[in-house]
Amino acid sequence: MGFITSMLRTLIQVRRSFPEPVVGLPLLLLLLVSWTACGGSSSAPSAGGARPTTFYVSPTGSDSAAGTIAAPWRTLQYAVSKLASGDTLYLRGGVYGEAADTIDSQAGPVPSGSSWSSAITIAANPGETVTIRPPDNAPAIRLTTGAPHYLIIRDLILDMSRQLDDFDPRTASKPEAIYVANGAHHIRFQRLDIGYTMSGTIQWSTNGVGPSYSSFLELLDSRIHHAGAASGDSDHGGSGVNNGYGIYTFTDDNLIAGNEFYNNYGYAINLYGSRNTIRDNKIHDNGLAGGTNYGINIGSSSYPVNSVGNVVRDNTVYNNRGGILVYTNAQNTTVTNNTVFDNQPLEGILIQFANGSTVSNNRVYGNGSNVVDMGTASSISP
Repeated sequence: MGFITSMLRTLIQVRRSFPEPVVGLPLLLLLLVSWTACGGSSSAPSAGGARPTTFYVSPTGSDSAAGTIAAPWRTLQYAVSKLASGDTLYLRGGVYGEAADTIDSQAGPVPSGSSWSSAITIAANPGETVTIRPPDNAPAIRLTTGAPHYLIIRDLILDMSRQLDDFDPRTASKPEAIYVANGAHHIRFQRLDIGYTMSGTIQWSTNGVGPSYSSFLELLDSRIHHAGAASGDSDHGGSGVNNGYGIYTFTDDNLIAGNEFYNNYGYAINLYGSRNTIRDNKIHDNGLAGGTNYGINIGSSSYPVNSVGNVVRDNTVYNNRGGILVYTNAQNTTVTNNTVFDNQPLEGILIQFANGSTVSNNRVYGNGSNVVDMGTASSISP
């Protein structure tokens, strides 16, 4: 507004300095006032001097619009690129299915927030149903380039059902719905519904920073389902076996809480990092392709660093092929207050080649075997 006011004062002074009318001056004034009333640039300061902080995108919008609720932008990539720390982008209801309708830092800028109190929020407009349905070979959310951070992404459906079953899982895979790597950190994924992938659903990777990296990622109150529908043989024991993980995470200091994992073809949660917490999740009917797929796995013999100090607590794990596996190179894992039942034909809780595991206060029944300790220095009181 300061710029507009200054221009108006200048034009008035010009008008007063001429005894005769200045040709075109009234029209110029009219155009200037009209431009101001229409909002001008979407990032222009408001009457109070502050930049707008809430913007909108819609399947019926236009990227040449102002980004307001009355004049929303059209594509997610354009809308996200215009955000700054503290902003909120609301997605109006509908299906976002174009190539430019993904949140992908490899395809365009994804700005960052400066703290949790000044994060960038990308969310469904309250009360509206929003589905991101990417084309084949495209992720819904990929946060890598520029290491985006302090983002909150919530209340969206990520539907990967357009992926084709036309690849060899031994040599390649289809994109996950969510992929985070290259040092991206402090990102909260909340109240998402994510499903129907050919490969995995979520991967938090140490690519670009590895092998150990504290990413402080959060997956909260979401539904993760139908991962790994590819029919190809991944060389893990048959077609589709171990091809579809609900979440495959390598990074440290993350929280996976309040989610439901179900109908995934491989492990629901496969975790190799350190100091992660897995709590209050409902994990059931996973391992659909057979094999040794557990609801939760901690640790790996093939990963170059140990998985240390992870906590698995207050989860309900049932009707998977196996319940909870604490595996090779896992150290000082705590498994407590979980309810683990009807996992067949494998164990409810298996400690295998792990060191210093503590298993306590769990309810374990009706599994292939309930609790089996093949670890070192374990403390077992189911």
